[in-house]
Amino acid sequence: MRTVVARSRRGIAVLAALAAASACGPAPDPGGHAAAPDNVAATQAAPCTTNELTADLQAQHPAAGSRYAVIRLSKTTGGTCTLHGYGRIRLVGQDGRAVPTRIRREAGPRPAPVRLERGTAARQHLRWGVVPVGDEPVTGPCQPPPGHLDLVPPGGGEPLRVSWSYGPVCGHGTITVSPYQPW
Repeated sequence: MRTVVARSRRGIAVLAALAAASACGPAPDPGGHAAAPDNVAATQAAPCTTNELTADLQAQHPAAGSRYAVIRLSKTTGGTCTLHGYGRIRLVGQDGRAVPTRIRREAGPRPAPVRLERGTAARQHLRWGVVPVGDEPVTGPCQPPPGHLDLVPPGGGEPLRVSWSYGPVCGHGTITVSPYQPW
């Protein structure tokens, strides 16, 4: 029992010393600057905002009752920035008024940071239904047809507006989205 207690005390002392050393931060390099750990350097780029990006929407192959598209956000300015997560999306009519929009996050891949540099891009997958649901009309459009899609990346900014030519979004405007991923 005495050996176990002595080992436990030594282990606690070692852990305490390690914790104290790590609380001081990374050791300075010979030039006097603190060295950032590799995993921190990868995530230090500021969040991407709309003033650094352009957007376009590309249709994918449709399936029975469902439609698919991909949003491509392209970095147009110098420096680097990061997209992490989902951002915001809203359908807008030709007249500029909001069209019913409900966003559901895909259960698939977990969000991971996507680092963008000038000329690189990220994508977000969209899926929506074209079959009326519940109390939606079965003759004519299930919802008002959008003319545009407004999107704001996870980093914020004013909405980027892209043209929407894919007809109404049934299910009261329900669109399932993936997190942003590298293009």
